[in-house]
Amino acid sequence: MNSFDVFDTLIARRYIDNTMVLNTIATELKISNFTQERQKADNGARSLTQIYETLVINNTLTNDAASIAMAREIELERQTSIPIKENMDKVSDGDLLISDMYLPAWAILEMTKFAGLKKQVTIHQSNAGKSSGKVWKELSTKPDLHLGDNAHSDVTMPTMHGISAVLYPGTAFNEAENFFYRNGMQHVALLIRESRLRNYDADTSPFFTVANSLNLAWLFVTAEMLYRKYKNTDIVFLGRDCQLLQKIYATYYNSSCSYLPFSRKVAFNQPDIATRYLKKHSPEKCVYFDLVSTGETWRHLATYDESINITVALYSDSQHYSKTKPILPSGFDYLTKFSDVGPSGLLLEVMNCADHGSIVLLNEVAPDIFVSTFGKHELTDNIIDAIHLPIETAVELDFYKNSIRNEMKEITNSALHEFFKILTQSICGQTILNNYLHDFHKQESTYLQDIKENML
Repeated sequence: MNSFDVFDTLIARRYIDNTMVLNTIATELKISNFTQERQKADNGARSLTQIYETLVINNTLTNDAASIAMAREIELERQTSIPIKENMDKVSDGDLLISDMYLPAWAILEMTKFAGLKKQVTIHQSNAGKSSGKVWKELSTKPDLHLGDNAHSDVTMPTMHGISAVLYPGTAFNEAENFFYRNGMQHVALLIRESRLRNYDADTSPFFTVANSLNLAWLFVTAEMLYRKYKNTDIVFLGRDCQLLQKIYATYYNSSCSYLPFSRKVAFNQPDIATRYLKKHSPEKCVYFDLVSTGETWRHLATYDESINITVALYSDSQHYSKTKPILPSGFDYLTKFSDVGPSGLLLEVMNCADHGSIVLLNEVAPDIFVSTFGKHELTDNIIDAIHLPIETAVELDFYKNSIRNEMKEITNSALHEFFKILTQSICGQTILNNYLHDFHKQESTYLQDIKENML
């Protein structure tokens, strides 16, 4: 039998502490000083019932209001509990949960189940039983191991009573989350933290870490920049590099947009069919959006259809695969350019890979009816899954949607572009990922060489 602390070990609060819960109750009950009085009533030795009895005694609440508020507090705590997957995976049937917490034991156990704990466990709740050492002394059967987040209560005290113990510090913000939280992206930071806690395990891929800590924020910043530029325009996100961005944009911005696979290969090999394929699958007067471009593909296609409007996140003004620097067509625009950011964008493209291979051929099987032939993906399934997981989590967790939209609105254009620059540099600077990408780099070189030969 092992034992586990509960809060910040098996589950975490979505908003770090209970201030949001108390503020919600204060608003619902229309009691302006409720949060302050409720926090003062919690002296560390009282149960939740005793806390609310104190609020009645000091005339903050009536008996009826106290009953309503206490039930509401338990419900909100349950609703805002999130799983710490890394530790939940360690729990077995028959283990013991031990919590120094004012909430009643049944409510704490219910919170763990709501957050996803499926193992059959028992629980001991106390006020300061762990920190005083009382619970460790009284246990007739000692756990083989205890896991918790408090150095004193969960490590020092059980160790003093002959129980092996391990400290878990993982619920605190990491460096990236701290950066976003301090710089006006608080709910983005909370979402990234929740995604990390929900999905992390001992075998977490470095691609997940970069996708979650950096690329997810990059997608929000890019989506906001794009929305400010084209909020009343249909946007067609081109594959493969914009599949993830389209998911964020569609979910968080409710704007008219779609995703359409495309490739440089069909643009150069089949330009006439390629332009008609684009128009067939797109709204009129739309803006196409791609991740990175030298402009050469769109210069080439403009000779077949000059009405195409394309905007890219990063214009490669300092690097190009054509013999000469492309002359940009009139419909070409960008959010920023490489000379303002610095590094090559290859890792940015990797971290925004689609879940399908590139289009290698467009077949017009009847007039204006197209069938796409896809090649094999250059990345392994486990890398693709790791890159997509944070974005899938962000799409599913619409809890943060309005808060993220509202805080992104408050960021100035200059600060937004600075975020874009910092995040692009940080993603492209993750050179350790190249250790896993030898085949990808080789195939990318071959792919570009094929395009060059078709340009001659």
